[in-house]
Amino acid sequence: MADGILLDRDFYERLWLVTAEDPFVCEENRKLIRKICIRNGIDEDSVRTFDLKGIKWDEVRDILSSIGFFGERLVLIRGSFTELNDENLKELTQIISEIDYNRLAVVLDVPDPKKADAKKYRSLYDTVSKRGKLFRVPKVNDRFLASYLVDRAGKMGKKLSRDLAFRIVNNVGNDLGLLSNEIDKYCFSEPSDSITARVVDGIGIKNTEASVFDIVDRICRGKVSFALKKTEDLFSLRTDEISVLSSLSTSFVDMHRCKLGRKQRKNHSDVHADFESRANRYRYQKASRNSNRFTLEALNDILHLLLDTDIRFKSASMTAADRQKRLKVLITRISFMRS
Repeated sequence: MADGILLDRDFYERLWLVTAEDPFVCEENRKLIRKICIRNGIDEDSVRTFDLKGIKWDEVRDILSSIGFFGERLVLIRGSFTELNDENLKELTQIISEIDYNRLAVVLDVPDPKKADAKKYRSLYDTVSKRGKLFRVPKVNDRFLASYLVDRAGKMGKKLSRDLAFRIVNNVGNDLGLLSNEIDKYCFSEPSDSITARVVDGIGIKNTEASVFDIVDRICRGKVSFALKKTEDLFSLRTDEISVLSSLSTSFVDMHRCKLGRKQRKNHSDVHADFESRANRYRYQKASRNSNRFTLEALNDILHLLLDTDIRFKSASMTAADRQKRLKVLITRISFMRS
């Protein structure tokens, strides 16, 4: 993986705190920390993983303060920065300041990087920096993603031009999990030393779902102009309007499910297991994060708007131009329904 996304695998720390916007990057770093620790002698049976939501700090403290049967222990805490409430922040900072013998890794996805810079978190960051490794993964842009694809292809023995890398990013979107799967597919399918446009166009995806997820992310952040531009890009590629609406509906149905699940004290993993266990779990993680931008009532209204639009789209009298215009109006309306 390109530099800047993953921790240095050669450093064995007492403590790690990793934050990243992309849940895929968080998961990759969590797995890397586990491998580093096992490579340095920690037994697999001495690794414990906790979800930040609903965590029992007394249990974590007991594990970190005692010697395991096989020697050192590793505690992995995963979750979202939104779950780091005042109580969790206080407990985590205190545990970090006390850790002495065992190892602790905290890996959190950060939906809103600006909030993570708030003054109340400085004590946590300072304590981590003094005792271990603080790794705040920078936001990735299209240029970084293109470099990532070039690097990944190179490690698999294939050359990839930057122009073609940018085309893949435009086709697939900014989900690193999807991009990784796509470049691996090209490398295995390309008989020559270089990945060609013929292979990308032949077996590649112009992922409507991924593009619409990008649109939804921008809607949730209030960046309606970007969302509309991305929608226009899809239309210029002759993407079917009904497919765009279908992916848009999927995103808001996922948000609605996560919002309802939260009322029943279920996290995105529970919702994922209940509804679509075979689907990409990062989809529900993003949906859970985005659902914070809307009230349950707003999500109900949005689902009604989507249903009404779907019914109108199936009218024989509606042209492609009419559907495109209606989609842009719909996206604008939804963006003003954020809480």
